[in-house]
Amino acid sequence: MAKQRLELRKVWGYPEEDHICPICLKNEEELKGTGGNASIWVVDHDHITNSFRGHICHNCNRGLGVFQDNVDRLERAINYLSTSSQVG
Repeated sequence: MAKQRLELRKVWGYPEEDHICPICLKNEEELKGTGGNASIWVVDHDHITNSFRGHICHNCNRGLGVFQDNVDRLERAINYLSTSSQVG
């Protein structure tokens, strides 16, 4: 897995300085300190095809990983958050 990430990083590098995470909409300044020892920006890729999807922040990448890139799970999570905020 680490080898795949290195190969993708060689091809796609790092995003432009003014890049904003397409998921959380935060820029590098807002994300400082959130990557731990890793870079703020992650080369996100499809784990089945290994194709590059884009640069996202470390936190959003971890979130997608927890949901295992499963759209149905993410939609259920959205539904849960939407409906649970209406309860008492």
